[in-house]
Amino acid sequence: MPLTRPRYIPGTVSNIRPPEPNVTEFLVVWEDLDYGAYAAILGVFAKHRVKIILSQSFREEKSGNMVGILYGDISKGDASSDEIKRELKSLKNVSDVDSISGRETLFENFLFPQVSRGNRWMLLRIRTLASIEESISRQLGSPGSALMFSEGLATATEGQTYPGGVLSTSNRDDLLRNTCEGLRACGWGIFSIKVIPGGYEAKIEDPPVFEGAKQPGKFLCGLVAGIIQNAHGIELKVDESWIDPRSGTAFIRLSPSKG
Repeated sequence: MPLTRPRYIPGTVSNIRPPEPNVTEFLVVWEDLDYGAYAAILGVFAKHRVKIILSQSFREEKSGNMVGILYGDISKGDASSDEIKRELKSLKNVSDVDSISGRETLFENFLFPQVSRGNRWMLLRIRTLASIEESISRQLGSPGSALMFSEGLATATEGQTYPGGVLSTSNRDDLLRNTCEGLRACGWGIFSIKVIPGGYEAKIEDPPVFEGAKQPGKFLCGLVAGIIQNAHGIELKVDESWIDPRSGTAFIRLSPSKG
């Protein structure tokens, strides 16, 4: 059955800071003991007419403290970043405050990417993955393409079985939906998978492929085959795959490889 999804809005990965040079990045760490702690922090910026461009907050796993990253435009404010830091530090339960000017750095300075508990992740450019696949296929021919497909299968299984994943606790529809959502969250595209006569069809909006590519790569095909196989317990082969030249959307059709 088709996977339903909410409206998605393109988002910037958090380690890319807003580009304006007048925007200062603030780190605030506090103990989450009282209601209104975050509101008090925001109140300091509002008091000094600092416009918040972007903010995020989360609970740090090891300490249990709350961590906030706030990007504020101080160009029209009535206080310097050092003055704001001192006032933030004086707030009840705030244990750490730091900042860095946008004139000094292009990237976020206080966080390190971890998409899920206990799992390190890193960003990889689409061009890099495509170049690796192209090089392996060129050097090894058909075995190289088969290798990339196999690695896609393995990656799908790994994503569904990591600690805290969904493989052991969800039914097949939940598994498929959550896996697709995880791929979206990691930048692989927006997946929808449906049953068609004789097999399955996967549609991937904004897939990780070169502009102008006519087919999705073998790694992506293997990834799609893997997530369906793991959810439905059936080995699949790719019958056809293509990319819509107008929308850039990738399509992959699969059927059982045996029987």
